[in-house]
Amino acid sequence: MSFLTQGGGRIRGRYPMLELTNGCLWAIWAALAEHFGPWRVVEGWVLLSFVLVAATIDAAHRVVPNALTTSGAVMWLPFALGLHQLGTGALGALVFAGPLALTAVCGGIGMGDVKFALVAGLYLGWPFALVAFVLSSLGGGLLSAVLLATGHKHRGEAFAFAPVLACGTTLAALAQVSQSMVH
Repeated sequence: MSFLTQGGGRIRGRYPMLELTNGCLWAIWAALAEHFGPWRVVEGWVLLSFVLVAATIDAAHRVVPNALTTSGAVMWLPFALGLHQLGTGALGALVFAGPLALTAVCGGIGMGDVKFALVAGLYLGWPFALVAFVLSSLGGGLLSAVLLATGHKHRGEAFAFAPVLACGTTLAALAQVSQSMVH
């Protein structure tokens, strides 16, 4: 797709890799969520694409664009209404983004990370937004320890957090679907 949308010109290697990763995530999600119906499958595809793009942009440029988080939130509304998940989505957004907002106020992370968590929480809902928060917090702490221990970062030096949030969100979404399959 990158080759076609770029007019057949030279493309960076990360674009085909991003598309391949997204395609694999879509296939895994479709296989796990197919019994929930098309609304749930497409909702998962939107969430997985959102977290992958946000993580990639943040890793490269250290920013999660407002246009991305705004469009992610707007795209959630039809799913929330169609799947009757407005309340659980709002609670999920509060649970995931609330503690991160407090961290951002103290200067620990950027507001783009908070907006990322808000959008992811909308899609995950309660209680899986809490799962994503816990996994992301543990992952961020582990990554910080590794970066400090290896000398790649120094105390007080920031790193892109959206990739960590993306991992926590993806694992929580997969856990949500897997748990639903068992019950």
